[in-house]
Amino acid sequence: MDDGLDYEVHTKIRFWLDFTGDGEFNSLLLPDVQQSFVSHVKELYEQDAVLGSYISSDLHFHFDGRWVDLEYTFSCHDENEAEAESFSEYSVRQIQEGLEKFGCKLTRVTCSAEEADMTWYEQLEDAIFGTREASMQIEKERVENFVRGYVRDTGTQLVKKLQPCPTLACIAGNIPPEKDICWNITEECYRVRSKEIKLCLHGLIEHGASLAAQGSENQLHDLRDFVCALAAYWPENPETDDPWETEKAYGSLFDDTINRVRASRDAPELSKEQKENILIGLENYIIDLASQFSEIGQEALEGGLGVCESVASGLQQTWAAMEQTQNHEPMECQPEQGGMTMQ
Repeated sequence: MDDGLDYEVHTKIRFWLDFTGDGEFNSLLLPDVQQSFVSHVKELYEQDAVLGSYISSDLHFHFDGRWVDLEYTFSCHDENEAEAESFSEYSVRQIQEGLEKFGCKLTRVTCSAEEADMTWYEQLEDAIFGTREASMQIEKERVENFVRGYVRDTGTQLVKKLQPCPTLACIAGNIPPEKDICWNITEECYRVRSKEIKLCLHGLIEHGASLAAQGSENQLHDLRDFVCALAAYWPENPETDDPWETEKAYGSLFDDTINRVRASRDAPELSKEQKENILIGLENYIIDLASQFSEIGQEALEGGLGVCESVASGLQQTWAAMEQTQNHEPMECQPEQGGMTMQ
Protein backbone atom coordinates (compact mmCIF):
# COMPACT_ATOMS: atom_id res chain seq x y z
CA MET A 1 0.00 0.00 0.00
CA ASP A 2 1.23 3.51 -0.89
CA ASP A 3 1.84 5.45 2.33
CA GLY A 4 1.59 8.77 0.50
CA LEU A 5 3.88 11.78 0.58
CA ASP A 6 3.82 15.44 1.55
CA TYR A 7 3.23 17.68 -1.46
CA GLU A 8 3.39 21.39 -2.14
CA VAL A 9 0.91 22.33 -4.85
CA HIS A 10 1.58 25.61 -6.63
CA THR A 11 -1.95 26.81 -7.37
CA LYS A 12 -2.77 29.60 -9.82
CA ILE A 13 -6.29 30.90 -10.40
CA ARG A 14 -7.24 33.38 -13.11
CA PHE A 15 -10.21 35.75 -12.81
CA TRP A 16 -11.86 38.26 -15.14
CA LEU A 17 -13.34 41.29 -13.37
CA ASP A 18 -16.74 42.29 -14.76
CA PHE A 19 -18.75 43.43 -11.77
CA THR A 20 -21.75 44.63 -13.82
CA GLY A 21 -22.04 41.45 -15.87
CA ASP A 22 -23.01 43.38 -19.01
CA GLY A 23 -19.59 44.09 -20.45
CA GLU A 24 -19.61 47.70 -19.25
CA PHE A 25 -16.72 48.70 -17.03
CA ASN A 26 -15.62 52.09 -15.73
CA SER A 27 -11.82 51.96 -15.78
CA LEU A 28 -11.64 54.85 -13.31
CA LEU A 29 -13.09 52.52 -10.67
CA LEU A 30 -10.58 49.75 -11.35
CA PRO A 31 -8.17 50.43 -8.42
CA ASP A 32 -11.05 50.39 -5.95
CA VAL A 33 -12.51 47.26 -7.55
CA GLN A 34 -9.15 45.49 -7.32
CA GLN A 35 -8.78 46.36 -3.63
CA SER A 36 -12.32 45.20 -2.87
CA PHE A 37 -11.71 41.99 -4.80
CA VAL A 38 -8.63 41.17 -2.71
CA SER A 39 -10.62 41.65 0.51
CA HIS A 40 -13.47 39.51 -0.82
CA VAL A 41 -11.19 36.61 -1.76
CA LYS A 42 -9.19 36.72 1.47
CA GLU A 43 -12.36 36.64 3.54
CA LEU A 44 -13.71 33.58 1.70
CA TYR A 45 -10.40 31.75 1.96
CA GLU A 46 -10.11 32.45 5.70
CA GLN A 47 -13.65 31.22 6.31
CA ASP A 48 -13.22 27.98 4.34
CA ALA A 49 -12.13 25.09 6.56
CA VAL A 50 -10.11 23.24 3.92
CA LEU A 51 -8.34 26.20 2.35
CA GLY A 52 -7.72 27.75 5.76
CA SER A 53 -6.02 24.55 6.94
CA TYR A 54 -3.99 23.56 3.87
CA ILE A 55 -2.67 26.81 2.42
CA SER A 56 0.90 27.30 3.64
CA SER A 57 1.82 30.59 1.97
CA ASP A 58 0.46 34.09 1.56
CA LEU A 59 -2.12 34.81 -1.13
CA HIS A 60 -0.39 36.66 -3.97
CA PHE A 61 -2.49 38.79 -6.33
CA HIS A 62 -1.21 39.96 -9.72
CA PHE A 63 -3.31 42.47 -11.69
CA ASP A 64 -3.23 43.17 -15.40
CA GLY A 65 -6.12 45.48 -16.03
CA ARG A 66 -9.27 43.44 -15.46
CA TRP A 67 -7.36 40.14 -15.38
CA VAL A 68 -6.34 38.85 -11.94
CA ASP A 69 -4.00 35.97 -11.14
CA LEU A 70 -4.11 34.55 -7.62
CA GLU A 71 -1.20 32.31 -6.61
CA TYR A 72 -0.40 30.37 -3.43
CA THR A 73 0.98 27.08 -2.11
CA PHE A 74 -1.43 24.33 -1.04
CA SER A 75 0.33 21.78 1.21
CA CYS A 76 -1.17 18.34 1.69
CA HIS A 77 -0.40 14.66 2.22
CA ASP A 78 -1.63 12.51 -0.64
CA GLU A 79 -1.03 9.33 -2.63
CA ASN A 80 0.60 11.00 -5.64
CA GLU A 81 1.04 14.31 -7.46
CA ALA A 82 -2.17 13.96 -9.46
CA GLU A 83 -4.25 13.38 -6.32
CA ALA A 84 -2.63 16.38 -4.59
CA GLU A 85 -3.35 18.62 -7.61
CA SER A 86 -6.92 17.36 -7.80
CA PHE A 87 -7.45 18.09 -4.09
CA SER A 88 -6.21 21.66 -4.48
CA GLU A 89 -8.45 22.35 -7.48
CA TYR A 90 -11.44 20.70 -5.81
CA SER A 91 -11.06 23.00 -2.78
CA VAL A 92 -11.24 26.03 -5.09
CA ARG A 93 -14.26 24.74 -7.00
CA GLN A 94 -16.07 24.31 -3.69
CA ILE A 95 -16.08 28.09 -3.15
CA GLN A 96 -16.26 29.16 -6.82
CA GLU A 97 -19.84 30.33 -6.51
CA GLY A 98 -18.96 32.53 -3.54
CA LEU A 99 -15.94 33.97 -5.33
CA GLU A 100 -17.97 34.87 -8.41
CA LYS A 101 -20.63 36.66 -6.35
CA PHE A 102 -18.23 39.59 -6.33
CA GLY A 103 -18.92 40.11 -10.03
CA CYS A 104 -16.08 38.21 -11.64
CA LYS A 105 -15.55 35.06 -13.65
CA LEU A 106 -13.18 32.31 -12.59
CA THR A 107 -11.67 31.27 -15.92
CA ARG A 108 -8.92 28.82 -15.05
CA VAL A 109 -7.35 26.82 -12.20
CA THR A 110 -3.88 25.34 -12.73
CA CYS A 111 -2.12 23.20 -10.16
CA SER A 112 1.41 21.83 -10.16
CA ALA A 113 2.50 19.52 -7.33
CA GLU A 114 5.95 18.55 -6.23
CA GLU A 115 7.17 16.55 -3.28
CA ALA A 116 7.72 18.79 -0.29
CA ASP A 117 11.28 19.33 0.90
CA MET A 118 11.17 18.20 4.52
CA THR A 119 14.92 18.52 5.13
CA TRP A 120 14.42 21.66 7.23
CA TYR A 121 12.00 19.80 9.49
CA GLU A 122 14.33 16.84 10.03
CA GLN A 123 17.27 19.15 10.71
CA LEU A 124 15.22 21.20 13.17
CA GLU A 125 14.14 18.05 15.01
CA ASP A 126 17.75 16.87 15.23
CA ALA A 127 18.89 20.28 16.50
CA ILE A 128 16.25 20.37 19.24
CA PHE A 129 15.91 16.74 20.25
CA GLY A 130 19.14 15.16 19.07
CA THR A 131 19.55 12.72 16.20
CA ARG A 132 16.85 10.09 15.91
CA GLU A 133 19.10 7.12 15.13
CA ALA A 134 18.97 5.79 18.70
CA SER A 135 15.18 5.78 18.75
CA MET A 136 14.41 4.80 15.15
CA GLN A 137 13.67 1.18 16.04
CA ILE A 138 11.39 2.30 18.88
CA GLU A 139 9.52 4.62 16.53
CA LYS A 140 9.16 1.89 13.90
CA GLU A 141 7.43 -0.27 16.50
CA ARG A 142 5.10 2.51 17.68
CA VAL A 143 2.03 1.38 15.72
CA GLU A 144 2.60 -2.35 16.25
CA ASN A 145 2.97 -1.90 20.01
CA PHE A 146 -0.16 0.22 20.22
CA VAL A 147 -2.28 -2.22 18.20
CA ARG A 148 -1.38 -5.17 20.43
CA GLY A 149 -1.48 -3.14 23.65
CA TYR A 150 2.19 -3.64 24.40
CA VAL A 151 3.99 -1.19 26.72
CA ARG A 152 7.75 -1.04 26.16
CA ASP A 153 8.57 0.91 29.34
CA THR A 154 6.17 0.47 32.26
CA GLY A 155 8.29 2.39 34.77
CA THR A 156 8.05 5.97 33.56
CA GLN A 157 6.27 8.55 35.71
CA LEU A 158 3.89 9.33 32.86
CA VAL A 159 2.78 5.71 32.47
CA LYS A 160 2.17 5.40 36.20
CA LYS A 161 0.30 8.69 36.28
CA LEU A 162 -1.96 7.65 33.40
CA GLN A 163 -3.16 4.37 34.91
CA PRO A 164 -6.78 5.67 35.04
CA CYS A 165 -6.51 5.93 31.22
CA PRO A 166 -5.07 2.55 30.17
CA THR A 167 -4.96 3.26 26.42
CA LEU A 168 -3.15 6.54 26.98
CA ALA A 169 -0.79 4.75 29.35
CA CYS A 170 -0.06 2.32 26.52
CA ILE A 171 0.81 5.21 24.21
CA ALA A 172 2.93 6.86 26.93
CA GLY A 173 4.83 3.63 27.52
CA ASN A 174 6.08 3.65 23.93
CA ILE A 175 7.18 7.29 23.73
CA PRO A 176 10.88 7.50 22.75
CA PRO A 177 12.78 8.25 25.98
CA GLU A 178 14.46 11.44 24.79
CA LYS A 179 11.13 12.96 23.76
CA ASP A 180 9.67 12.66 27.25
CA ILE A 181 12.87 13.65 29.05
CA CYS A 182 13.66 16.69 26.86
CA TRP A 183 10.10 18.04 26.69
CA ASN A 184 10.12 21.83 26.76
CA ILE A 185 8.14 24.23 24.62
CA THR A 186 10.60 26.67 23.10
CA GLU A 187 9.62 28.54 19.94
CA GLU A 188 11.53 26.06 17.76
CA CYS A 189 10.06 23.09 19.60
CA TYR A 190 6.55 24.48 19.22
CA ARG A 191 7.06 24.81 15.47
CA VAL A 192 8.00 21.13 15.21
CA ARG A 193 5.20 19.96 17.48
CA SER A 194 2.62 22.13 15.70
CA LYS A 195 3.39 20.37 12.42
CA GLU A 196 3.03 17.01 14.17
CA ILE A 197 -0.30 18.06 15.67
CA LYS A 198 -1.56 19.19 12.25
CA LEU A 199 -0.64 15.83 10.71
CA CYS A 200 -2.35 14.12 13.65
CA LEU A 201 -5.53 16.15 13.14
CA HIS A 202 -5.77 15.32 9.47
CA GLY A 203 -5.01 11.68 10.22
CA LEU A 204 -7.86 11.60 12.75
CA ILE A 205 -10.22 13.14 10.20
CA GLU A 206 -9.21 10.48 7.65
CA HIS A 207 -9.80 7.84 10.33
CA GLY A 208 -13.28 9.29 10.80
CA ALA A 209 -13.82 9.04 7.04
CA SER A 210 -12.79 5.39 7.13
CA LEU A 211 -15.27 4.73 9.95
CA ALA A 212 -18.04 6.49 8.05
CA ALA A 213 -17.30 4.47 4.91
CA GLN A 214 -17.70 1.27 6.94
CA GLY A 215 -20.91 2.51 8.55
CA SER A 216 -19.28 2.64 12.00
CA GLU A 217 -20.89 5.80 13.31
CA ASN A 218 -20.68 5.23 17.08
CA GLN A 219 -17.14 6.65 17.42
CA LEU A 220 -17.67 9.76 15.29
CA HIS A 221 -19.15 12.03 17.97
CA ASP A 222 -16.23 11.70 20.39
CA LEU A 223 -13.77 11.80 17.50
CA ARG A 224 -15.18 15.09 16.21
CA ASP A 225 -15.18 16.61 19.70
CA PHE A 226 -11.55 15.62 20.19
CA VAL A 227 -10.40 16.92 16.80
CA CYS A 228 -11.95 20.32 17.57
CA ALA A 229 -10.52 20.38 21.10
CA LEU A 230 -7.02 19.38 19.98
CA ALA A 231 -6.99 22.00 17.21
CA ALA A 232 -8.00 24.71 19.69
CA TYR A 233 -5.59 23.46 22.39
CA TRP A 234 -2.60 23.51 20.04
CA PRO A 235 -3.05 26.39 17.53
CA GLU A 236 -0.52 26.82 14.77
CA ASN A 237 -0.04 30.50 15.66
CA PRO A 238 -0.91 30.84 19.38
CA GLU A 239 -0.49 34.62 19.46
CA THR A 240 -2.93 35.33 16.63
CA ASP A 241 -5.22 32.31 16.18
CA ASP A 242 -8.67 32.51 17.73
CA PRO A 243 -9.30 29.14 19.46
CA TRP A 244 -13.03 29.34 18.72
CA GLU A 245 -12.44 30.01 15.01
CA THR A 246 -9.87 27.22 14.86
CA GLU A 247 -12.29 24.81 16.52
CA LYS A 248 -15.06 25.85 14.13
CA ALA A 249 -12.82 25.44 11.08
CA TYR A 250 -11.76 21.91 11.99
CA GLY A 251 -15.33 21.00 12.90
CA SER A 252 -16.44 22.09 9.43
CA LEU A 253 -13.56 20.19 7.82
CA PHE A 254 -14.51 17.07 9.76
CA ASP A 255 -18.20 17.39 8.82
CA ASP A 256 -17.47 18.05 5.15
CA THR A 257 -15.16 15.04 4.95
CA ILE A 258 -17.62 12.70 6.66
CA ASN A 259 -20.57 13.89 4.56
CA ARG A 260 -18.67 13.29 1.31
CA VAL A 261 -17.76 9.78 2.42
CA ARG A 262 -21.30 9.00 3.55
CA ALA A 263 -22.48 9.84 0.05
CA SER A 264 -19.87 7.70 -1.70
CA ARG A 265 -19.13 5.04 0.94
CA ASP A 266 -15.57 5.16 -0.30
CA ALA A 267 -12.55 6.07 1.83
CA PRO A 268 -9.01 4.67 1.75
CA GLU A 269 -7.62 2.72 4.65
CA LEU A 270 -5.13 4.64 6.76
CA SER A 271 -1.50 4.03 5.86
CA LYS A 272 1.04 3.11 8.53
CA GLU A 273 2.53 6.59 8.23
CA GLN A 274 -0.84 8.20 8.92
CA LYS A 275 -1.28 5.99 11.97
CA GLU A 276 2.18 7.01 13.20
CA ASN A 277 1.26 10.66 12.69
CA ILE A 278 -1.83 10.20 14.84
CA LEU A 279 0.10 8.52 17.65
CA ILE A 280 2.88 11.14 17.57
CA GLY A 281 0.31 13.90 17.92
CA LEU A 282 -1.42 12.08 20.77
CA GLU A 283 1.94 11.70 22.52
CA ASN A 284 2.44 15.47 22.35
CA TYR A 285 -1.02 16.12 23.74
CA ILE A 286 -0.65 13.55 26.52
CA ILE A 287 2.75 14.82 27.67
CA ASP A 288 1.67 18.45 27.70
CA LEU A 289 -1.81 18.08 29.18
CA ALA A 290 -0.92 15.49 31.83
CA SER A 291 1.85 17.78 33.10
CA GLN A 292 -0.83 20.29 34.12
CA PHE A 293 -2.34 17.93 36.72
CA SER A 294 -0.78 16.44 39.81
CA GLU A 295 -2.94 13.35 39.36
CA ILE A 296 -5.42 12.06 36.81
CA GLY A 297 -8.73 12.55 38.57
CA GLN A 298 -12.10 13.87 37.46
CA GLU A 299 -10.76 17.33 36.67
CA ALA A 300 -8.12 15.95 34.32
CA LEU A 301 -10.58 13.61 32.63
CA GLU A 302 -13.05 16.42 32.04
CA GLY A 303 -10.17 18.66 30.96
CA GLY A 304 -9.50 16.59 27.86
CA LEU A 305 -7.91 13.30 28.86
CA GLY A 306 -11.26 11.52 29.14
CA VAL A 307 -12.31 12.09 25.51
CA CYS A 308 -8.71 11.45 24.42
CA GLU A 309 -8.85 8.05 26.15
CA SER A 310 -12.16 7.29 24.40
CA VAL A 311 -10.74 8.19 20.99
CA ALA A 312 -7.48 6.29 21.58
CA SER A 313 -9.39 3.21 22.70
CA GLY A 314 -11.52 3.37 19.55
CA LEU A 315 -8.41 3.66 17.41
CA GLN A 316 -6.79 0.69 19.09
CA GLN A 317 -9.85 -1.53 18.71
CA THR A 318 -10.43 -0.55 15.08
CA TRP A 319 -6.83 -1.01 14.01
CA ALA A 320 -6.52 -4.32 15.87
CA ALA A 321 -9.69 -5.63 14.20
CA MET A 322 -8.41 -4.56 10.79
CA GLU A 323 -5.07 -6.28 11.37
CA GLN A 324 -6.83 -9.44 12.49
CA THR A 325 -8.99 -9.39 9.36
CA GLN A 326 -5.98 -8.84 7.10
CA ASN A 327 -4.09 -11.70 8.74
CA HIS A 328 -7.17 -13.97 8.73
CA GLU A 329 -6.24 -15.24 12.14
CA PRO A 330 -6.92 -14.42 15.82
CA MET A 331 -4.56 -11.82 17.22
CA GLU A 332 -2.81 -12.85 20.43
CA CYS A 333 -1.31 -10.24 22.71
CA GLN A 334 1.60 -11.79 24.60
CA PRO A 335 3.65 -9.87 27.15
CA GLU A 336 7.28 -9.58 26.15
CA GLN A 337 10.43 -9.22 28.22
CA GLY A 338 10.99 -5.61 29.22
CA GLY A 339 7.36 -4.62 28.90
CA MET A 340 3.79 -5.65 29.41
CA THR A 341 0.52 -5.89 27.55
CA MET A 342 -2.25 -3.58 28.73
CA GLN A 343 -5.52 -5.32 29.44
